[in-house]
Amino acid sequence: FYTYYSPDSLAAITNYEAAIAKGPHLAEAYWRYGNFHLSRRWDAASALKLIFTGLKKQPDSWLLSRMLNSIGFIYLELAAYDKAEYYFDKALVYSPDDYQLINSKVYLYSMTLDRDKQFAHLQKVMELSPNNTGLMGLGMYYLMVEDYEKSAKYFDEYYTKASETASAGVMHLNHNYAYALRKLGRTKEASEKIEIALNALHTATWDTDYDFAKIYAYKGQLDSMYFHLEEYISGDIRWGLSDHIEYDPLFDVIRDEPSFRQLVALAKNKVRLKREEVQQLELLGVIPDSFDEFN
Repeated sequence: FYTYYSPDSLAAITNYEAAIAKGPHLAEAYWRYGNFHLSRRWDAASALKLIFTGLKKQPDSWLLSRMLNSIGFIYLELAAYDKAEYYFDKALVYSPDDYQLINSKVYLYSMTLDRDKQFAHLQKVMELSPNNTGLMGLGMYYLMVEDYEKSAKYFDEYYTKASETASAGVMHLNHNYAYALRKLGRTKEASEKIEIALNALHTATWDTDYDFAKIYAYKGQLDSMYFHLEEYISGDIRWGLSDHIEYDPLFDVIRDEPSFRQLVALAKNKVRLKREEVQQLELLGVIPDSFDEFN
């Protein structure tokens, strides 16, 4: 509750540590506390240490696949893509039909630009969850391969089917839908979607600067775009986006500007330093080098 719904880091920490004190042999509190360190502090090293501690305490936890998936996502945020794929694959050994875990690989391959693998895993997601996750993923896939007709089609299906339950965290992604519509010359609809995205972002509580930057780039308001992109890069470079910034289509208008290139380089460097911190902990044996150490 204090992590996601009424953000209060001190209260969250107090309760995570109380949970661990009451059940030190159980994995769940370590896992959730680790995710807190990633999502609220962008502290990948502490997140990994906590989740691996949970695995050691309870290696037969019912949460095993989720914990392995979380480890994979931490490595993805560090742009350590081989490690991310390794842990995503380990997670799927234990829950091969969990569409959310399969979707983690979709996200990974969208970051590494492996479009064939991205699409293949999207097809698996669609078989298991045809109404939501798969439709959004297909909208993004076709946006990135510049098939705007199909992109708009899948975004439309997604928002039609998800509209009754979609939260602000989903509705703000209308900026991608708007971009596809504008590419098709459907400018009035595109303007409506970009305003939906902007209004949704104003109700969100965190992780908003990257999306504000995309919207202001779309609108041609470059001073505001640079302000929010600088805010994003000066803080927590979440969701493995340090490489994605370079080819996000909504930044097309400023992609070759020196100021933009400098921000991209800064983001990559910050992630590199985080990755090297974790690699050093692996060399020291503080963090396991692989899941094989648990077998």
